[in-house]
Amino acid sequence: MAGAGEQLHRRQAGHAARLLSHTAGLNGTRLPGYAVDAPMPTLVQVLNGTPPTNTAAIVVDTMPGALWRSPGAATRSCSR
Repeated sequence: MAGAGEQLHRRQAGHAARLLSHTAGLNGTRLPGYAVDAPMPTLVQVLNGTPPTNTAAIVVDTMPGALWRSPGAATRSCSR
């Protein structure tokens, strides 16, 4: 039987694998970029869709594993 630490590691590894394989169920938000003189949002602002972010919040809107899609959000979420 796996210990609590090993179980947590397995759960987190599963999330990372889903994110990197584009099967995590994240919405299809694209990250269009910013003008050179525009204020730059933090990673948390990008994930939450709060100003000065120019995109909607990044959320799970589909059952993880149900479909493949490649939002730019997947790699942003992994870096968090």
